[in-house]
Amino acid sequence: MFNLIKPTAFLAELNTLILFLMIFLNIYSVTQYCRNAGNPYLTPKHRKYVHKYKLVVVIWNLAFITKFFMTFFGVSIVDIDEKSTDDDFWYSVETFVNIMFTDIIPFYFVLDKKIIKIFTC
Repeated sequence: MFNLIKPTAFLAELNTLILFLMIFLNIYSVTQYCRNAGNPYLTPKHRKYVHKYKLVVVIWNLAFITKFFMTFFGVSIVDIDEKSTDDDFWYSVETFVNIMFTDIIPFYFVLDKKIIKIFTC
């Protein structure tokens, strides 16, 4: 099953899909902002939701910019040489940093605090 597509082609397709999704999300956010510009918020609750949405969009943009940077300029799965053990430690550190800053921390900011409380109690 894994031999159907090369890892470099898979990573290229995945990064392209993520890029198109982020472009679509940003265009949607800008059009919603421009469409509602000048309209007062109905309640303080609506104002809070809009600010949370802006925070989520900014965090996800930074996360995916970091992911693209680490994918193109860092070590990826396709660069691993099975014979060398010198760079295994730095590959593990870079993979950990990549996962933390591009996957886990953005999900933490998106999740509601009530859901986080359920898992931490």
